[in-house]
Amino acid sequence: MTVWDEMAEDLTADEAMSQAAVFTPAAGDPIPVRVDLVEAEKLQPGGLESQMWGSETTIEYWLPDIGREANAGETFTMDADGAVYTVSDVLENDGLFCRVSVK
Repeated sequence: MTVWDEMAEDLTADEAMSQAAVFTPAAGDPIPVRVDLVEAEKLQPGGLESQMWGSETTIEYWLPDIGREANAGETFTMDADGAVYTVSDVLENDGLFCRVSVK
């Protein structure tokens, strides 16, 4: 395990930095994961001047927990309140963390 892998694992294990959830794939058993749930305003267009275009909710998770990018239609269920978030699309994958847009 590399230093980066160890740091990523430590970040996701820290309850102050992440929340417990369950990832439910389209096929197979549910997988317990720790995620970073972010609800933010989405600005359009970017740059020096922009207007609020809408809101966007994203989930970021440690890629090795699931072993792949989440596919559209798969879900994350938050342990704290039972809220279910459905994956819309993948926004970013740096090889350690994956960030997906959810509804």
